[in-house]
Amino acid sequence: MDSQKHEEVKKWIPVKNGIAKYLDFVLPVFRWLAPSLISPTRDLGRVLTGLATGDIGGGKALEGKGVEGEGRTISNVGMRRLAGLD
Repeated sequence: MDSQKHEEVKKWIPVKNGIAKYLDFVLPVFRWLAPSLISPTRDLGRVLTGLATGDIGGGKALEGKGVEGEGRTISNVGMRRLAGLD
């Protein structure tokens, strides 16, 4: 998850220690090299809320790229597609 452009969630992110403190240096590289591996928190939240309320998919099994498990398991690629990021 990438909270770079989502100020509202930053106060909930625990203090970084160990390997996590290096994420500030690594995430920009992933945003550039492999954006499909990163999900912005605001877009991810919108998709998850839409799935829970039925606004996305109407409560039925989903189809398409990034969807598995009889339409009930969504990968990061599927989340990004549903969010309109890819």
